[in-house]
Amino acid sequence: MLILFITLSFLALRVLAAAPAGPWDRFNFAPKSRTSRPVTIHSVQGNVLSAHDLLGNGSATLTGNGSFIVIDFGQEVGGRVFLTIDKSSSNSRLSLSFTESSEFISPVNSDDSCRTVRTMDGDGVQSLPTPLPQGKFMQTVGQQRGGFRYMTIASNSNSPVSISRAGVENTFMPHWDDLRAYNGYFFTHDLGFHDTDFLTKLWYAGAYTVQTNTIDSHQARQQPCPSPKGWNNSASGGPVVGPILVDGAKRDRYRSAAGYNFDHSYTSHSHGWATGPTPAMTFHILGIGITSPQGQTWTITPVLSGLESAEGGLTTGLGWFGVKWNTTDNVLTVEISTPEGTSGSVMLPGEGDLTVDGKTMSGGRAELNGGNHVLTRSSI
Repeated sequence: MLILFITLSFLALRVLAAAPAGPWDRFNFAPKSRTSRPVTIHSVQGNVLSAHDLLGNGSATLTGNGSFIVIDFGQEVGGRVFLTIDKSSSNSRLSLSFTESSEFISPVNSDDSCRTVRTMDGDGVQSLPTPLPQGKFMQTVGQQRGGFRYMTIASNSNSPVSISRAGVENTFMPHWDDLRAYNGYFFTHDLGFHDTDFLTKLWYAGAYTVQTNTIDSHQARQQPCPSPKGWNNSASGGPVVGPILVDGAKRDRYRSAAGYNFDHSYTSHSHGWATGPTPAMTFHILGIGITSPQGQTWTITPVLSGLESAEGGLTTGLGWFGVKWNTTDNVLTVEISTPEGTSGSVMLPGEGDLTVDGKTMSGGRAELNGGNHVLTRSSI
């Protein structure tokens, strides 16, 4: 249910206002545009000149059968790959291979996305058309790759070929114009952990994972897979209109369909089942509960979890539901913001009476109308 909630939030709320800007934005993994470019060269092999020029607008040259460049996008991406062929001859040959994990980088195989094979070579590579035409090459919808981080560009002949401007047009979350315009946010510092920003990073990692798992319903994985190797991501994902949620960024809709056949390269590293911490932190650390459609009624019950402060919220069709709390000198202060016309209850941990907007109320629970309120209670 947690994952379903956040997934439906992403799918349904694209027209609502984005969350407020703040220091949490630096943890947002979503790209600033549909186009992602590599951020570093992971490795090269063979006769490769000016490989690092691929990170800008320069050109790299591969000479010799088996020479290759591995570019690293820095994080999960997915969609239609493109590059420019600057110079080639009638004998030049190029192929592309893809993987989410550096463990499976190979010039002759991608990590498997369509079928499970114990030898981990079910997908193979994508060979570019021959002879290589100069100019921009871009994958078709069917050729597009689901989730990956590394792309290997390999020469399969001894004839030189020069390439530039490699990248990917991300096709996930097709119904959003701005991939970073989340309708919610979360922010905290865990001073008891070696990485004080870990929980905030975890929240945004889950949010981005949901995005990479959300695709156009006509860009799903083809079954049966192309033979003898390959993939095709232009199949129907079902009799639905609009985007669909798939099991993993590599467009797998079948969990353990064949027990994975010990094909470790097949398992996606960007899987919706890993996103549970994102709504859990919203619902529990912030304590936001939506108890009727769109939040006409709600609850606020923060769980401090050893933290000193936290803030964030979410948006429904009725508006913004936000919570910001901190503990100072053994006093818990909670600021809440809920849409006008709604109502709910607030229950705070601690001892003694509450103060609500400066007025003392007995017990630890208050029934409130929507709007902005400040509550305090002793935290010991």
